[in-house]
Amino acid sequence: MRDETSYLPDTLLQGLIKGDEQALKDVMDIYRDKLLLKAYHLLGDLDESGDAVQEVFIKLWSVRSKLQADTVLDKYLTTLIRNHCCSLLRKRKVLQTRKEKFSYGLPSYSFVKPMESRELAQQLSTAFSTLTDRQRAIFDSVYLEGKSHLEIVKELQIEPQTVKNTISTVLKKLRSNLEFWVK
Repeated sequence: MRDETSYLPDTLLQGLIKGDEQALKDVMDIYRDKLLLKAYHLLGDLDESGDAVQEVFIKLWSVRSKLQADTVLDKYLTTLIRNHCCSLLRKRKVLQTRKEKFSYGLPSYSFVKPMESRELAQQLSTAFSTLTDRQRAIFDSVYLEGKSHLEIVKELQIEPQTVKNTISTVLKKLRSNLEFWVK
């Protein structure tokens, strides 16, 4: 007798390819725990792992018509979850790097006197008020929400170079307005 997780009956795979929702539910029942364990091993966060598994099943459903009859679903899903988790880890690293770059040069608030803290807050507020709504939206998306340039392009329906130019302009404005604090 074959192990259920390494063998998927042809009828179930064919049902999935044809768009049978029950076949998808069966695949989810068979592989959910294995994929969740793999994702947790890579990400170290249970909630994020659960989201990753759901994304993989959504991806499986969206590409079901492109699956071949000889697809080894176990290996296919394992590859999908690994690739998705690696992508999430890259995004996490980029976000951390951006946060570090943005905070670089700003004084630690534990060493800032209350008067200086108010001045900094006022200058930050002034610096951000010079930005247009679009500049602020793009800045927030990149540095606070951790979105990639491609995600912003799709979301705002603008050219990739526009995102790059806007980020460059915003950073120049912020540096010039916060020149005293960035030294």
